[in-house]
Amino acid sequence: MTAQRLAWCLTALSTVFAVSQLILIVTAWSHADAGSLSPRDVAVMQTVNGITYALVGMVIVTKRRGNLVGWLLLVSGVIGLGWGLAEEYALRGLIVEPGSLRNAGVAALLSERLWVIQAGCVIIALLVFPTGRLLSRAWWTAAIAAAAAMTLVVPSLAALWHLRDSGRSLIGDGRTLGITSTAAFIDLILLCLGVSLLGAVVSIVVRWRRSRGVERLQLKWLMFAAAVTLTATILDTIDARARLLFPVAILSIPAAIGIAVLRYHLYEIERIISRTVTYAIVFTLVISVYATIVVLPSVVFDVESDLFVAAATLVAVGAFGPVRTHLTAALGRRFNRARYDATTTADEFLARLRHQVDIDDLAADMLRVVEVTVQPTQVRLLVRGSGGMTPLLRASTDAQAKARHVRSS
Repeated sequence: MTAQRLAWCLTALSTVFAVSQLILIVTAWSHADAGSLSPRDVAVMQTVNGITYALVGMVIVTKRRGNLVGWLLLVSGVIGLGWGLAEEYALRGLIVEPGSLRNAGVAALLSERLWVIQAGCVIIALLVFPTGRLLSRAWWTAAIAAAAAMTLVVPSLAALWHLRDSGRSLIGDGRTLGITSTAAFIDLILLCLGVSLLGAVVSIVVRWRRSRGVERLQLKWLMFAAAVTLTATILDTIDARARLLFPVAILSIPAAIGIAVLRYHLYEIERIISRTVTYAIVFTLVISVYATIVVLPSVVFDVESDLFVAAATLVAVGAFGPVRTHLTAALGRRFNRARYDATTTADEFLARLRHQVDIDDLAADMLRVVEVTVQPTQVRLLVRGSGGMTPLLRASTDAQAKARHVRSS
């Protein structure tokens, strides 16, 4: 079987897993015990997360053959969906309708350990991101630690195998007993995963310090997704009502990896970061102003009035526009410097154009503006005269000169 056919087979398998899992989730949606053991909304998001990893991996495998990142994402998506399907199968056969499904106990055991394989695949993907290769042989230690954690799943399941006919106790009150009976395996698995994850984080930092150009933009996409996920995790810890933000944020990781490896809209990351930071700061400031005007009088002076609410609303709305404008300009200079420089150069050229009449100076100015804003490989300026189109300026930009220098070296 060729690699392409294998990728399509894994994608088809992930689709079957996802559809089957969603059917089991929906049919057990109103069951109280199933919902308490595995919240239905979170189960749906886990399914979406798994199929996202699988599809992004499939696209990378198709478009970037030989890049290991695609295969790792594809396998992690399939394993993640298999893990979720095993859990829903066990819930149906042991909790919702006991005895309705065969081997539900085996599915419960699988649901306890398959997450390790998915985590290991994702960690190795981070180790080889974005090139599909490790930085050097020294990083094999982290990759081997992740592989060891995945390998330990087999003896761990073997140690639990005698519990496969325990019925409801596998998921109910006795579920922790099954974990306790393999505590040594769990500790070793977590140690291996911890070592490999630490290695992946250090690897990304080292790549960042060495990276230039395209590779740095690729790493920026991944770091942005990691920041979004970390923020969602903190919000989830602070307030349980933000629980759904975490699985949604996790989707940003495979999406960012796909954009980075495929280089689709790769250069948009600077703009996305600046806009995200801008609206986060504006939102925080506006909420702070509103809360200060509304809450402070009631706490300090024990005064409550609709007037304070109206005033706070007007101040917040009035401050939103100016604050956003100033922050957009300031953060644009910091995070989206190329776009800022291009806009500034174009504005300066338009201002000089009102007073400049010398055609040679104008042509030289236009060459500089086009080079900064558009960055073409060649520039040619034609002027219409009585004899037709006359070449006034034909020059190579720095981009082409640099390209020739790179090719020659």
